[in-house]
Amino acid sequence: MIWPLTVFYALFSTNHKKSVLIFDGIAQKSKQPAIYLDMGVPDTLEGRFEVQCLLSAFKILELGTANKKLGQALFDRLFENVELSLRESGVGDMSIGKRMRKLMQGFNGRIQGLHNALEMRETDPKRARSALEDHLKRNLYGADVTPTKTQINNLIAFLET
Repeated sequence: MIWPLTVFYALFSTNHKKSVLIFDGIAQKSKQPAIYLDMGVPDTLEGRFEVQCLLSAFKILELGTANKKLGQALFDRLFENVELSLRESGVGDMSIGKRMRKLMQGFNGRIQGLHNALEMRETDPKRARSALEDHLKRNLYGADVTPTKTQINNLIAFLET
């Protein structure tokens, strides 16, 4: 019966502790009213999920390959939180796996798109900025909301702090 020992180890590992602290900071940052009031991000369950994913993706990319285990622990913490939120909102055991898989695949696509946009910063900053703006409009705002240039600029400045 190795599983309980693995869980016990994970709870006390350094990466787990650090990921909890980092994610708590991300959760607090994602609750700032300015994101929803001034930057125009929809204040919905999906909007809040997207903000947490975006902030987590930025942090995971910042950690890079040197801290791959911490990045994985942060990813795990994010989706533990998502699963708990889904269960609290009434999603049943039979469909939770399918929902989680879809959300994780979406996150992986978003982090790849964000990585591509940020990777261009060194070689072509103008194109990188445009790619980041497109990424935010597509993933954070969706089809229903058209953010102003000021809202996008404020959001990018917020993300870079």
